[in-house]
Amino acid sequence: MSGPPLLAGRRRELMQDLLDVRGFATVRELAALTDVSQMTVRRDLDALVANGSARRVHGGAETLGRSTRPSAVAEPAYAERLHLESEAKERIARHAGRFVRDGDTVALDGSTTVTYLARLLRDRPVTLLTNNLLVVDRALGGAARVHLVGGTVRPETRTTVGASTLAALAGLHADVAFLSCTGMHAAAGLTDGNADEIAVKRALMTSAGRAIGLVDASKFGRRSLQTLAAPSALERIVVDRAPDAPLAEALQRSGAVLEVAGDEPDASASHPTGGPT
Repeated sequence: MSGPPLLAGRRRELMQDLLDVRGFATVRELAALTDVSQMTVRRDLDALVANGSARRVHGGAETLGRSTRPSAVAEPAYAERLHLESEAKERIARHAGRFVRDGDTVALDGSTTVTYLARLLRDRPVTLLTNNLLVVDRALGGAARVHLVGGTVRPETRTTVGASTLAALAGLHADVAFLSCTGMHAAAGLTDGNADEIAVKRALMTSAGRAIGLVDASKFGRRSLQTLAAPSALERIVVDRAPDAPLAEALQRSGAVLEVAGDEPDASASHPTGGPT
């Protein structure tokens, strides 16, 4: 997180949002979220405890009254989405890891698909730049450095969004960005249903020299509310299986590079010097 320091009230709102979404967070995670010292986090947690909205536990804090807050309503849908097509997402992530070099700064969006990649990159010497709280969960404690971009927490997606997120990303740079979508359509391209999420995905693409799409077959032929990107705007799109026509034909006409997870990467497409790892 970069930019002017957050006021205490705003820090505590962000902390409470995260606690309500997940039930528990460590002091280290809350310090990364708000860009303050762990000592400051402990003081903020004492204030939340005094308000009766949280409880201190070993290593962090947990929420009180979680089941009565609106954020808890979206949790089953999120959990279901996280595990939907898990085998396909795992294969896609393994293939995508070939395009990351040691030392890279890797931008990861707010999708559930990238969390599978984050788990694979956890023990590699890379920096993960993300607005995705679950990426933090998957990667903390490994060799990878994690830079969480702050902002307003969306409980539905466990992501940070909004003007402060976009402002922070405007000054940051990555070597490669990985992103997913809720639909990939022959006419509409890669689409998503939330404008705030789309804005952050586009900012991550802009921050990186290269952008790679990760799209499982459940998204084929689906068209969500708004176009995120044209397929040709991405260096390549990694899928778990080849799409049927007319999507395959539309992708070919657009000039998009499509790779099926497990196949050898397309040598004609650009990749980091020295080849994919």
